Amino acid sequence: MIRWGILGLGNMGNHFSNSAKEVKNIKINGIASLSENKLKNFREKFSIPKENCFSSYDELINSDLVDAVYISTVNNTHFELISKCAKSKKHIMVEKPLTLTTKDAKDCV
Repeated sequence: MIRWGILGLGNMGNHFSNSAKEVKNIKINGIASLSENKLKNFREKFSIPKENCFSSYDELINSDLVDAVYISTVNNTHFELISKCAKSKKHIMVEKPLTLTTKDAKDCV
């Protein structure tokens, strides 16, 4: 079972969570948003335990509740979040574009 965390709970985070329902070895086990309203609504919609909801991306990234992180935040935050996830030894899936520059993309690889 892969325990996923989602950073950013907008349209793509919702699509990912809906799709995860159809995969046997995936569990959405943590979510993070800078918007308390989005966090509450997403938690209720996908039945995420309150203790697995974070108002800080760093808290989710550093949490032992997740093995992998889906990054669906705004494009200009991808590089920093990818770097933090890698340092925390999390598996990473990021919404396109990977980064805003070729240099940052090469650094991610």
